[in-house]
Amino acid sequence: MTRWILIAGVVCAGIGAWVLLSEPQGVPVVTAKARKGQIRSYIEERARSRLPEIHRITMPQQGRILPIEVVEGDRVEQDQIVARMDTTDIETDFREATNSVEQYQKMLAQVILSIQQADQTVLASREKYKYFEREFGRAMQLFRRDSLTESQKQESELRMVESRVEMRNDEMNKEMYTIGKAIVELLKDTEMGQQEKVERDRERAVIRTPVEGTVLRREVSNERVMQAGEILLEIGELNKLEIVVEVLTQEAAKLQTGNAVDIENAALGGQILKGHVSRIFPQGFTKVSSLGVEQQRVNVIVTFDSGVLDQLQQQGIQLGADYRLRVKIYTAKKDDAIVIPRSALFRSSEGTWQLFAIHDNRAELRTVEIGLKNDLEVEITKGLELDDKVIVAPDSELTNGMVVEIQSSQ
Repeated sequence: MTRWILIAGVVCAGIGAWVLLSEPQGVPVVTAKARKGQIRSYIEERARSRLPEIHRITMPQQGRILPIEVVEGDRVEQDQIVARMDTTDIETDFREATNSVEQYQKMLAQVILSIQQADQTVLASREKYKYFEREFGRAMQLFRRDSLTESQKQESELRMVESRVEMRNDEMNKEMYTIGKAIVELLKDTEMGQQEKVERDRERAVIRTPVEGTVLRREVSNERVMQAGEILLEIGELNKLEIVVEVLTQEAAKLQTGNAVDIENAALGGQILKGHVSRIFPQGFTKVSSLGVEQQRVNVIVTFDSGVLDQLQQQGIQLGADYRLRVKIYTAKKDDAIVIPRSALFRSSEGTWQLFAIHDNRAELRTVEIGLKNDLEVEITKGLELDDKVIVAPDSELTNGMVVEIQSSQ
């Protein structure tokens, strides 16, 4: 009896093994369940920080600059003295101009006094001429009545003519003094202009910052002769730091001012800063990518949200200009979307979106329609139900109806 039981057991085991081996083996797959939740589409790009304006402090005039003590990173206040020029020659020029102005002022005072005296002389000469003119008139009357001789008449006429000539000379002298006064005033004004110029040069030799900010770059440290316009320092207001992003033009068309932005950098210790799109440039430019492909891009300016930079400073973190960053610019959001991993999707030969769902342990090919998407997730608007399982990153050999075996689920 025992022998027959043993034989029956061996036969059953063989039949079971044959059944097991004859069943098709499932293709191992990783699945994810369609969930309902929020999805945000975004543009992710490299970016860099920048200052909207850098204040360049330059040499105001040709001359010798003294050693500059402020260095990169120093905070400076508005109107703070940051550099000085050697003013030895300027002081000499200022003294010479001042002395010239004083001399011309003295000359002008003398000329004015001479004009005043000439006025009195001309007044006296005119009165004298009028007197002799009247005397000549009386002499002519007496001469017509034969009460005066010819020589007496001529003598009266001579005195009148001499007084007239004397009056004309005195008037000419006054005109000469008046012309001299105008010339002295012109020379004095010229010297005063030179004095004012030298005084401005002396004031400009003390170089101040136009704004409160941080020294970004120091071009000169030691004493040297420089030309006017050469750069000494660059000052920036780090509290006005912004971000410039070079976005592909086809992506930039989706953007508008106010779009939320996440900002990341290795120096931030994993925290994500918040910002928003503040400006989109109206003109694009061509740029060659690292792979040698020509791309059409446009600059987009991102501004940090209020208080973000102050919070960083309190943490002892200081972002500077031209720091490399990474940003996500959010273009749209939906709160109740059916969402799956983007890696579950692929294109059909006709260009439609497809995926493999799982039904009765078999792969079921479905054509779907999508809505919002990003690098990780995609919204399914048609062709999939909530909680349906989809195959993530399906193998290229997988076909519709093939038996699958779930290895793991996301």
